[in-house]
Amino acid sequence: YVGGVVGENYGTVVNSHNIGSVSGSNYVGGVVGYNYYGTVVNCYYDSDIYIGTAISSDEGTSTDVWGKTTADFASGEVAYSLSQGCTVGETVYSGEIWGQNIDGKGEKDACPVFSDAKVYPAKNCDGSDGVYSNTQDVQKDHIYSENGFCTFCDGYESPTGSGTESDPYKISNAGQLYWFAAVVNTG
Repeated sequence: YVGGVVGENYGTVVNSHNIGSVSGSNYVGGVVGYNYYGTVVNCYYDSDIYIGTAISSDEGTSTDVWGKTTADFASGEVAYSLSQGCTVGETVYSGEIWGQNIDGKGEKDACPVFSDAKVYPAKNCDGSDGVYSNTQDVQKDHIYSENGFCTFCDGYESPTGSGTESDPYKISNAGQLYWFAAVVNTG
């Protein structure tokens, strides 16, 4: 029985992750090889490194046990999920030990670590979820493609220049043209 966290589980495995390779001939899982009437909750493995299932044979209870990509680990998504902790029966397991430096103040962490660098969900420019930050209540700016349209919302890039005779608008892509059309159409 081979698992990224536990080979054969009779107990409780919570708030854990594996970013290493896992190999064997029988009962091989990214998190647990054989869950023999145990419990596995809020655990993750890097599905780019180990391509198989989270739990090879599950005769127990498992909830929120997922494979995530290397990019998901680096983004802070897994650290945030781990830091939320979980509840099994009447027992609450805190995830406060998990953190990750993702904003680049110092060396960035590639995956969750035991750290006080808390991870918070941030908002994309359109208000949707999907990015993470070490700063609470952050809303990310638009991210424009080369054609001038935001990759997250319907926004478009404004041209350079102030619109005066000496500093006219300089339109260099379709998004900037849409911006200019909106200015003209609204007076």
